Amino acid sequence: MKIYSYIAFFSLLVSVSNKSLAQYERFIKLEESYSNAKNIDSLKYILVEHYSLAVSRKDTLEQFKVLAWVYWYNSDVSKDATYRDSLIRLAELLKSPIKRSQVYYSIASKHQENGEFADSAKNLEKSIQIALENKNYEQALESITALSVILNGPEQLEKIISCLSNLSWHISTSLSSNEVNKTRLLNKVWIDKTNLFLNFGVLDSSSYYSELISKNTNLLDHSDLGKFKLTQATLNYKLQHYLNAKDSLIKYMPSFGSIQIRDAWYVLSLIEKKLGNSDNSDLYLKQIDSALESEEYPMYPNGVSTYRRLLSIAPDSLKNKYLGLFYHYEKLQNPVINEVVNHEEQAPVSSNYFVLFFGSILILALTIYFFSIRRLKRKKKVKSSQFIADDSSFKFSERLKEWEEKKEFVNSSTTLASLATLLGTNTTYLSKYFNQELQTSFSNYLSKLRINHLLELINKNPSIIKSKSSIQIAESLGFKSIDAYSRAFKITTGTTPNQYLKKVLTNG
Repeated sequence: MKIYSYIAFFSLLVSVSNKSLAQYERFIKLEESYSNAKNIDSLKYILVEHYSLAVSRKDTLEQFKVLAWVYWYNSDVSKDATYRDSLIRLAELLKSPIKRSQVYYSIASKHQENGEFADSAKNLEKSIQIALENKNYEQALESITALSVILNGPEQLEKIISCLSNLSWHISTSLSSNEVNKTRLLNKVWIDKTNLFLNFGVLDSSSYYSELISKNTNLLDHSDLGKFKLTQATLNYKLQHYLNAKDSLIKYMPSFGSIQIRDAWYVLSLIEKKLGNSDNSDLYLKQIDSALESEEYPMYPNGVSTYRRLLSIAPDSLKNKYLGLFYHYEKLQNPVINEVVNHEEQAPVSSNYFVLFFGSILILALTIYFFSIRRLKRKKKVKSSQFIADDSSFKFSERLKEWEEKKEFVNSSTTLASLATLLGTNTTYLSKYFNQELQTSFSNYLSKLRINHLLELINKNPSIIKSKSSIQIAESLGFKSIDAYSRAFKITTGTTPNQYLKKVLTNG
């Protein structure tokens, strides 16, 4: 009978464990849902419930994972110290140096969010030390990168470069890593060095590390490739290689994250300005504004210069909005953070508007306006399914069809922002229309329109292939580079332009 008792007991343990996992999964799904909907109050409540369950189960690892988020979202300052101590204690219990390093990184992030930069720097230095001692080079680099943001003043450049050089030495002398892995890690360090020297105008050193990375780009993952190509293009812009920088940014745009895309648009706006294409330059600035608006104006290093430049071209109806956002980003910006480009690239703000802004009435009006809009947006936040129900008609769809019929998509300056303006909507609604109704992205939609238009022209008159070069065809369709044209053609038809056109000529 004893063996049956053991089996029953074991089955009970498995049942309890499965039930616990199911409860964790339920919490995780709710947390993802509330996070996506930016319903922070509900998210904080569920995180606390999730953490309480892990405590009752004496599940140390789950406690650690959830408490990090409880701590991050906590707005009660009196509880911060308790959460910090608990996180450190849990990391010690788990006997994981990696998690100890991550704890100090998390604590530093919270301090930075609160504007406590000195405390943030101290915790990042602890994170770096623990990571290096335990050969956790990825975490060490992440912490150094975060430290470079906080200490990104001219007098601090030497300290950050020293940290990166020390990390390079640790990687190079490590006996536990093979040469390929060492090079991969060193590439990551060199990307940060390239970017740091670029930000401080030390272009020779930036170019040196850029060349080192270029020899091993095949070892870069998708994220690092995007980061490097953005830095490299910005370097080329600074070196006045405008067309090279422009082509690279457009080619590698799919490799960029959402924040990198905003930086890429910013550099493209500067390039277009240098090339004398003011309209294109202005459109990129408006794209940045639309992207920031859709995210409720998050921290953005180029925010001040973006809205300074938008102010210089804004109609009267938008000047108050842009002026309020200019001061919003000026207030948010850590005074020691450098922007992607230096201040000589920025357009001046009219002195008349400085006078108006500093008038007490306008200060009050703009402040009330800006924060009222933010509160209103928070109240209107709903789940995506509700949004679809409320906006299923997409009233601008008829105007979009007219735009398609007029073949206006061959205009090379067409962007999501410019099209939204033309249709009388905004980028958020238009983007949702493409994603929800057409099941595609804007870039894929635009590329497909252009390639299908070309195929129609070829079917009607195959001889146009002989009369135009590939570059001429690409430009006539609105593509800004031959690479973008070739990629779009392959995605739409399943074959390359040369293969397709050769087949047409052979059949003809």
